[in-house]
Formats: sequence, structure tokens, C-alpha cells
Amino acid sequence: LTKKQEKLKIAIWSETRWSVGRIHNSLMKYLSNWFDFDFYDWSKPERSRELFTNGKWKNYHKILGTTTLVFGCLEHKFLEEIPIELQRKMLPVAHCPIFNEGWFKEEIIDLPYINYGGVSQETVDNIKEKSGKDAFFLPTGVDIHQFIPSRKISQIKTIGFCGNANAAGKNWCQVKRPDVLKQIANKANISFNFIHSKHYSENVKLYDSIDMFVCCSLFEGSGQGIIECAAANIPVISTKVGYAKMFKNIKTFETVEEAVEIINYFNENPEELEKYVNVLGEEVRTEWNWEYIAEKYWKPVIEK
Repeated sequence: LTKKQEKLKIAIWSETRWSVGRIHNSLMKYLSNWFDFDFYDWSKPERSRELFTNGKWKNYHKILGTTTLVFGCLEHKFLEEIPIELQRKMLPVAHCPIFNEGWFKEEIIDLPYINYGGVSQETVDNIKEKSGKDAFFLPTGVDIHQFIPSRKISQIKTIGFCGNANAAGKNWCQVKRPDVLKQIANKANISFNFIHSKHYSENVKLYDSIDMFVCCSLFEGSGQGIIECAAANIPVISTKVGYAKMFKNIKTFETVEEAVEIINYFNENPEELEKYVNVLGEEVRTEWNWEYIAEKYWKPVIEK
């Protein structure tokens, strides 16, 4: 390659597990034609010091991460302050529409040369409201080569979502509302299951224990379980949060009774359930696959 053709070097500072890990793995996979990536695992302090304290960040065109990229770097004292040159290289992306609230660990630190991204329009709008600056719309997608339809579900016997409700703290339960999931299952006379203690690399098999993914959250940035199940033709319904605000063909609910009504209808009309998962699945696989999302939204912003 000539100098003109050389790929831009990009660093990602993140974790390797679950939703955030899967998002960044997909970015590296589907943007590799244009960029060379180095991954820095934030759970390993020596890697963080190598990137920030030792100045390796100077070798990169951009440093990608969540909002932790800014407040985590300062909080853990990898740097006392973030120099202007590094601010210009940082691309912190908010994966949640709620931040700077004290009780919820998501912060937007407004520095003059840092431009944030948000995974939903709601998140982008909230960043502008808090900081007065525009943010990039950087939605997340699904790897349709990992989340392939492999089950035909004709009866909903068990509903669930991701997380360990028994071990989770009060704040998590206030947002995810596991008690609402239990109420829906009880009133629909079906079982419920919380998906946890599995390795994220199991991909579609993560959801083998449920017949429908039910998101009961008060808010979500996007909600990877929603998009992953939809892509794999696993039935999914949700409160009006995250992807459920963005997908055209998803069924949403506001009350326990509305969710139960949807489940009962599908159990009484399995042919309608089949139509529903096929239409939503086609929408997601066509309009929200990572190959399309990464090139359309992320590539032009990273190149800036």
C-alpha cells in the first residue's frame, strides 16, 4: 500500500463482554476494509496506562469507546487532564439516554474539543440538551451472520430478558423492572427466565431458554436483546424504548395487561406469530445489519 492508501489507525478502549463488547467487535469486523484497529481492554490497567499515560494515543486517528472513555480516563487517573490533541481524537458514544443523574453511572463531561455520539436519536437530543453541542447519531446493529433464524416458535411458553435479577442492584431493577416481567408471565400463565451467566459468544444460543424476549425497561439506549432476537426470528415485544422506538414493525406495550393481551393473541393465533417474526426479522436483517449500519453511520464520522 502507498502512503495514500494506508488505512487509518483506530484504537478502541472498551470491554470484551456482552453488549458493549459485541458492538465493538462488530465495528472492527465490518469496518476493517477502511481502518486498522487496536483493542485496549479497560479491565486491564496496564493496557489503559499504555494507551493514555504512556501516550500511545498519539499514534491513532481516533480513539473510540463509550462515555467511559472520558470520565473513566479521568476517574482512574490515567491522565490528570485530557489534552486538546487527545480531545480531538476521542469519539465517546453514549449507549444510554440518561446521564449526569448521580444515581445512574453514565456521565457526559463537556470538554471543548470532544464531540460525543449517541446510539439513538433520543440520546443525541439529550446530549445536545445537556451540553449545548450537536452529537453524532451512531446507531448499533446486529451481526446477521451470528444471529440467524434457527428455531420456529409457534407457542410462547417462556418469556425473558437479559440480566440476573436476583443479584442486580436497586438501580438496575428500577430501570429493567424484572417484577413487571414476572407479572406478565403470571397473568399470561406462562414461565419466565432471566438470561445470565452465559458467555456472550454463544450468540443466538443465548436465547434458547425463551420463546419471547420481553423488554420491560423504563429506558434503553438501544437494547441489544431486542435486535438480536428480532434478527433470529425469536418473538420480541417491548416498552417504547431503544430499538422499539426505531423499528417500524415491532409490537410495544405500556401496561402488564397490554403485554399479556399480545402474548395470548399470539398463542391463540400461531400463524399470526409466524407472520410477525418474519416481518420484523426481515426489517431488522435488511435495515439494521452491522454491515450496512457501520458503513452508513460510523465510517464517515470516524474518518472526520
